[in-house]
Amino acid sequence: MIRQSPSESCWPSGADWEALNRTIDGNLIKAVPPGSACYVSEPNYNQETCEEVIQNWTAANFHSSDPISISDAWSNDTCDPIYPNGTSIYGDVSAGERGCSLGGLPQFAVNVTDVSHVQASLDFAKKRNIRVSIKNTGHNGAGK
Repeated sequence: MIRQSPSESCWPSGADWEALNRTIDGNLIKAVPPGSACYVSEPNYNQETCEEVIQNWTAANFHSSDPISISDAWSNDTCDPIYPNGTSIYGDVSAGERGCSLGGLPQFAVNVTDVSHVQASLDFAKKRNIRVSIKNTGHNGAGK
C-alpha cells in the first residue's frame, strides 16, 4: 500500500494536525531543516545560527539532537547549509539559487514523552495512511 504524501488532497488538514497536537499535549513539531537558517528566503534565516549549523553539520550528535534532521547526506541534501555566496558546504554553487526544501525529511515529528503519545500518533497515521519513521536517540546494536 502506497502511503499518502503532503502533495495529495487526502493529506491531513491543518485542523487535523492541530487536533493531533492537542491530543499529544502540544508535542507535535513542524519540520524546519537546520540548514534553512542559512537561506535568506527562509523565515528562520539567521547568519549566526547558520555559522553554528555549518560548524556542526558533520557531527552525528548535531543531527541526532534535532527532531527532523538525519545525519545521512542524502536525507538532508535538499537543504544543505550554504555560505553567504550561496555555495553549499559540499561545493554546490547552485544550492542557494535552488533554495531550501524538506525533500525526504518528515513534515512533522512527535516528541513522545508518554505511551499515550505513541498510541495517538500511530492511530492518527494509521487512519490517514501516513508513513511513520522512528527516530531514536538511544544506542543501537552496533553501539552507534
